[in-house]
Amino acid sequence: MTTQETGTRKLTTANRTDEYSKLDKVDDRSGILYFLKRFPRESPLNVVALVIIIGFFFLTIFGPTLAPHDPITPDTENRFVGPSSQYWFGTDNLGRDVLSRVMTGARISLGVATLIISIAVVVGVSVGAIAGYIGGWVDEFIMRMTDIFLAFPWLILAMAIAAALGPSLQNTVIALAVVYWPWYARLVRGQVMAIKERDFVEAARSIGLRPSRILLKHILPNAWAPVIIQLTIDVGYAVLATAALSFIGLGAQPPSPEWGTMISGARTYFREAWWFITFPGIALSLTVIGFNLLGDGLRDYFDPRTRSR
Repeated sequence: MTTQETGTRKLTTANRTDEYSKLDKVDDRSGILYFLKRFPRESPLNVVALVIIIGFFFLTIFGPTLAPHDPITPDTENRFVGPSSQYWFGTDNLGRDVLSRVMTGARISLGVATLIISIAVVVGVSVGAIAGYIGGWVDEFIMRMTDIFLAFPWLILAMAIAAALGPSLQNTVIALAVVYWPWYARLVRGQVMAIKERDFVEAARSIGLRPSRILLKHILPNAWAPVIIQLTIDVGYAVLATAALSFIGLGAQPPSPEWGTMISGARTYFREAWWFITFPGIALSLTVIGFNLLGDGLRDYFDPRTRSR
């Protein structure tokens, strides 16, 4: 081998190494570390959303432990005490610390909402993926079933299911999961139908991959972006819907510190104890706002036109 050939081969190897390094850098742009680094920088509202959501999830995990007072046991000697150094958010009609109940209620409200959306996503994504990939009469049957659920106003349907099953937090989860899954089924079906016609899917079929492998390994990973955006927004709405059902007596029951139950019990005392209803309402509003802001930020983040700027 001549010296010129050896030098040419070394140069080719070096060029390939540079190309691989560039590819690695491109791949890093889609990683979780790149997301955590860039997402907060894209908008100040993204930072606000992350702060709100991290704060409430912190309360979900540690709220009952950090609560300064017992959120359940009544203390009739301290009924309707206004906000003070001892009771930052005041006390309710039974002398219970409102701050402790709000902190403890975060676990119930966010935990239930996360469970509702998890069930809806699993069912909806599975059903929508099957309908979109198989097509034909299977798609027609599944979509007509989803149309039946979507024909009713979602809150009225959830109220009817919860009332039929009986007032409890468990039945609230079932009612709202039933209401939410059709939206994910339709969303994923549309994504799958668009992606399954692309060249890389045709190439996977041509080499003999099983349909299940094509669906799970090649189609669904490319359909997750709109699902993630939708479920992020829906967590906030699920918190609100759970509170709404509890407010009318179909969800959590007293003495549960769920936020909707607290607001329901406080509405009678709004004039003489404004703090009783105000602070659970603020917690509920901040949660919904935080998840809405996060959903908007994720939508902009996953938009290719935004990513290319």
